[in-house]
Amino acid sequence: MLSKSVPLAALLFIGATLIPELGHSAEMTFSHGGVADPCRDPDTCLAWINAKGDITDKTTVDFVAYLKNHPFEPTIIRFDSPGGSLSGGIQLGKIIRKLGYSTQATFCASACTYAFMGGVERSLVGNGAKIGVHRFYQNAAVFEPSIKQFSGEDLDATQKIMAGLMLYGVEMGVDLRLVAMTAEAGPGEMRWLSKQEAQDLKLTFQPNKWLPWRVEGDADRGLFVAVSETQDGTKSMQFSCAGDTAYYSLLDDQQDVSWFRQCAEVGGKGHPVLGQKVPNSNVKVQPWHDRGGVIDFMLPKGKLDFSNPSLFSTSATYSMACLDSNGIYAGTIDKLKTMVTLVLSACNR
Repeated sequence: MLSKSVPLAALLFIGATLIPELGHSAEMTFSHGGVADPCRDPDTCLAWINAKGDITDKTTVDFVAYLKNHPFEPTIIRFDSPGGSLSGGIQLGKIIRKLGYSTQATFCASACTYAFMGGVERSLVGNGAKIGVHRFYQNAAVFEPSIKQFSGEDLDATQKIMAGLMLYGVEMGVDLRLVAMTAEAGPGEMRWLSKQEAQDLKLTFQPNKWLPWRVEGDADRGLFVAVSETQDGTKSMQFSCAGDTAYYSLLDDQQDVSWFRQCAEVGGKGHPVLGQKVPNSNVKVQPWHDRGGVIDFMLPKGKLDFSNPSLFSTSATYSMACLDSNGIYAGTIDKLKTMVTLVLSACNR
C-alpha cells in the first residue's frame, strides 16, 4: 500500500511497469555505439551511447558511473528499452537534461519514454522506431485487475503521482496531452505514438527544425502572412505584402540585433532571397523583443524561387562573420510555394 507520508520522489516508483508481451530483458547497460573510436565532437562524427535493457532505480547511478569511466563519449543517448521503473525513468531523464545530452530511440516504451523526455534534442531513429506510453500501475493489478485492493490513501497517492508526472512534463517541455494519452492503455497494453503525434506533442524535439509554412491573417481585411518557425519558437520566417511590395522577414528572439545590422551591408552584391537580389537599400533591421532582432528584405518584382528559402547561406555573398555555417537559417520548403502563392493572390503584386 502506498502511504501519504512517502515523499513524492518515492511515490513515483510503482514497481515494474513492463508490458507482458514486450518480454523482460536484463537491467539497462550502457555501451559505445556508432564509430569504433570514442567521439570527442558529436558534430563531426556519428556516434552515440547505447542504453539497452530495463530501467531500474539504480540506472541513473550506473549511467553516471559509465560517463565517469568513459569521459569522451558523445552527448547522445540511444534507447532500446521496454521500460521499467517509473521513478528510475524520471531520475534518468532529469540527469540527461542536467548534463545537456540529446536522446534518440529505436524502441522505447513505458518508463523509457520518460527518460527519453530528458533530451535537449529528441529523435526517433529508423523507419521502424517505436515509442509508447501506458498507465502506471502496481504489479498486482496485472494479475488480479478486478480485485478491490486500493484504499483512500492509494487514491490520494495516485493524484500526487499524476501531478508529479505533469510537472515533469512541463519541465521537459512536452505537451501535457501526452500524459493524458497514458490513460488510453492499461496493464498489458501500449499506446504507440505515430511519428507525427510524437512531433506534435514535442516528445520528439529539434529546437532548430523549421516547421511547415502556414498562412495567418484576417480574411475580412485581406491581410495574410505566410509563416514558418522553428520548433522551439525562437525563430520565424515570414512572407507578406503591402500594396504591390512583397517582404521576406527573418525574426530571431536570440540573435543580437547588431549582428543583423552588420550583415545587412553586402556591398553591391545584393542579398540572395528567394531567387532575387535585394540591394542594401531594401533591407531594414530593427530590434525584436528584449534582445532579438528582425531583418526585412523588400523583394524586387520578378519570379520567385521556392527551392531555397535560406538566408545568410551563400559564401560568395557573405563574409565568414555573417555566414550561417550551422544552417540555423536554412528554413524549409515544406508548403512554402503553396502558402506564399496564397499570400501573393491577396496583394497587388
